[in-house]
Amino acid sequence: MTVRMSEQVGEDIILAKNDWGKEFIQRHYKHPKTGAVNEYSLFSYKGGKVRPSIFMAVTTDGNVIAIRQFREAANEVILELPGGNPKKGQTAEDVVRAELLEETGYQAGAIINLTPNKPIYLEPSSYTVSMLSFLVTDCRKVAEPTPDKTENLEAEIFTLAQWIAACMTGEVHDSKSIAITLLALPHLGVTLP
Repeated sequence: MTVRMSEQVGEDIILAKNDWGKEFIQRHYKHPKTGAVNEYSLFSYKGGKVRPSIFMAVTTDGNVIAIRQFREAANEVILELPGGNPKKGQTAEDVVRAELLEETGYQAGAIINLTPNKPIYLEPSSYTVSMLSFLVTDCRKVAEPTPDKTENLEAEIFTLAQWIAACMTGEVHDSKSIAITLLALPHLGVTLP
């Protein structure tokens, strides 16, 4: 069975937006089998033209650098991997270097693109933005973190085994962090069945 693409009807309608570029939009699609036009409410970021870079950073001695950050939608402190959105003129790799230093005080070593063929979606049924995912190796502590004024976070170090266990036991319940960990493991010498 082949699933056919639905056809977008009309332009996006912005229902609400904030100063940081996050938008709540309405989009209509025509169902390929029934012809019915259905309305969907979706979240977007800067019109879907900007992709966040999320990354698993590993120190020179093989430990994982994670952050605990208060996340407003979850209304709790979430254990997750660092990341951020590009500022004007930044490449995805620039974002990785800048956000790693800003959020954790670590300097990036080698940067490996974990999804070079196609970015992955954070949540494809309601969020229009896809993300770029990376593994950063040989990270070294060079400074103290300097988070943005709106960020409420702290860096934390885990052994690779501790990080994997945190992902498996539910201590990490951030889907992007779990997905990127899974993609990074083969590059870290962890064999998957």
